[in-house]
Amino acid sequence: MLASDVFRGSPQLAAFLRYVIEATLRGEADRIKGYTIAVEALGRDSAFDPQTDPIVRVEAARLRRAISRYYASAAGPETLLIELPRGSYVPVFRRATAPSRFGHRARLSAAGIGWSHVAIGAALVLSGAAIYAALDFRFDFNTPSQPTPAGIVTSSIPAQETGRRQQVLPVVVVEPFEPVTARATTAPLARALHDRLRDALARFDEIQVTAERAKTGGDRDPPGTLQASYRVGGRLGTYDDGTLTLRVRLTDAADGSVAYTRSFDRVVWAADPSATEDAIVRELSAVLAQPYGIIHANERSKPASGARDARYRCLMQAYDYWRDYDPALHTRARDCLERAIEVDPTFAIGFAALAPLMVEDYLDGVTVRPQDSPPLQSALQDVRRAVELKPASARAHQALLVARVLAAAGRNDKEQSGRLIDRLTALQPGWRSDPRQELRKLIPTESIVERLAADLARAGLGAVN
Repeated sequence: MLASDVFRGSPQLAAFLRYVIEATLRGEADRIKGYTIAVEALGRDSAFDPQTDPIVRVEAARLRRAISRYYASAAGPETLLIELPRGSYVPVFRRATAPSRFGHRARLSAAGIGWSHVAIGAALVLSGAAIYAALDFRFDFNTPSQPTPAGIVTSSIPAQETGRRQQVLPVVVVEPFEPVTARATTAPLARALHDRLRDALARFDEIQVTAERAKTGGDRDPPGTLQASYRVGGRLGTYDDGTLTLRVRLTDAADGSVAYTRSFDRVVWAADPSATEDAIVRELSAVLAQPYGIIHANERSKPASGARDARYRCLMQAYDYWRDYDPALHTRARDCLERAIEVDPTFAIGFAALAPLMVEDYLDGVTVRPQDSPPLQSALQDVRRAVELKPASARAHQALLVARVLAAAGRNDKEQSGRLIDRLTALQPGWRSDPRQELRKLIPTESIVERLAADLARAGLGAVN
């Protein structure tokens, strides 16, 4: 098994599998814990903390998929099957007295049905919430040709129903950047950076963005007024040597505390103003608004009694799953989102967030119940509803493309799945040439980056280092 193509190219997975099998056969299954696997099999030092480093959970998910691929591609029938049940690191051995029930990932691989297309689509969709959030900016299907008008530019709830009680997502007010030097270039640059940052933040589905001062409360606020959650502002100066200085600050409107600051000191911008603005805006928007960024981390840290709308909490549960790959989190997130969209059929981001969980069910059967509709069918329905509700959502469009890739592969339509994959990767060529670098831009945990990069490399994107 370890000599197979599946494991030969992944020594870390081979070490993981060898360790848990040998420990079980020695009668030491009680020693198979996250800490011992990390230290004794994966080479972590004795200071390893499984609460802060998800490497074992991530590698266990990879190992289950590798085992599935191995049995699907085996040349002959296997008399003894090894399985790694979800929620446990202790392997189970059983005789192959009946066909093994693996996910569709293995079935597609066994049938030779466009596996590279399936793997690329699956790796992109299973890359998690961090990628999806950034894709709202990078995979911009609806780039406005003019600056977005002031006022609300991102909302998942019809305007007529958006009162303070129904405010679902954090509301971010992007305030004008204050010029601090008197040069003629300063004020126009301040306006340009403000507008570009506002428009970039507005592409993240998990927040609502306004360029005007949202109300901070009071009995006389008219119905439908949004209450500011955060304010982004800054001070900008330009200088004779062609450099700029920018100070950006994010404050929590609830108590006025400073949640984040960033200084750009004497950045050369005159030679290529557009590229400089783009680099600044990309950094700020990703750091502030991606699901593991400053805004949502600050929201997670607040007491449960002051937590935001339940629909927002469902979204955060889904993103927590993609960070940790904990099957229990998958179940809770899926149940929560299903309740949310039932209560609020206009919750577009809820449909978009639910679809990748259903794709995971389709591929690996994480939370499949007897009464469920086919998971891929449910995923397609969810993303189509998300696109219908919010046509400008790049996340929803990309999730729809991935679901369609898997559906085409399941029909053995290699031509269609290939065309769809080309559409996905053409939007950001870096995913083909250097996906590891693209992942590092979006995901702070190197072990997750390496796991996803390896998946993509096996699917034909980039190469395993």
